[in-house]
Amino acid sequence: LDRSLVDAHPATRMIKRAKEQPRERTLSDDEIRNLWEALDADPGPASDAVRLRLMLGQRGAEINGMRWADVDLGSATWMMPGELTKNGRPHTVALAPAALERLTRRRSEVPEGEPRVFPGLSMQSQNYRELAAIHGGQYEWKDLRRTMATGLAGLGFSETTIGRCLNHARHTVTAKHYNQHLYLAETRAALEAWEGEIDRIINKRDADRQVLPFPGRH
Repeated sequence: LDRSLVDAHPATRMIKRAKEQPRERTLSDDEIRNLWEALDADPGPASDAVRLRLMLGQRGAEINGMRWADVDLGSATWMMPGELTKNGRPHTVALAPAALERLTRRRSEVPEGEPRVFPGLSMQSQNYRELAAIHGGQYEWKDLRRTMATGLAGLGFSETTIGRCLNHARHTVTAKHYNQHLYLAETRAALEAWEGEIDRIINKRDADRQVLPFPGRH
């Protein structure tokens, strides 16, 4: 249309078949516990990827496409370049102990020279599709990301820290162009607290939600 190759946009005035509704689904403690037990019963790359989606709150395609070149086990960080993120911004994910341990084990299982943490894994992979029997359509894997975000809010973390964990788009001029702070210490504290919450849930311990404050940065 911009180059005058067509006279009108083919989708002009096209009516949506249904109004889009934002999803609000989060997993209950029982669902998290049942998910964890089911993944224990069916170990493998897809099960590890699902666990990391819940622990780290990153998108499925980002987890499935994780590259060893972007993972620093020594500093416990995963540094995604902008070309691999949805919003095009580089994103550094702090690896809390359980996530780091799982990736360290993956390193010992993946052949040297293989660039991907989960070789060949995608949402269409047979193993991944078989895992859908765990939730039976009661929720979707993308709901794990929302569950993590909601859990962090319940633990007392601010929307700023949660948004940095999720690599959400930044809308203010300050956030987009001036504030270049990585929030790595803040997001690491958040993800460590979330791992502790997952551990509490799967082991059925009483809640003890205490968060170490970062004055002025929550």
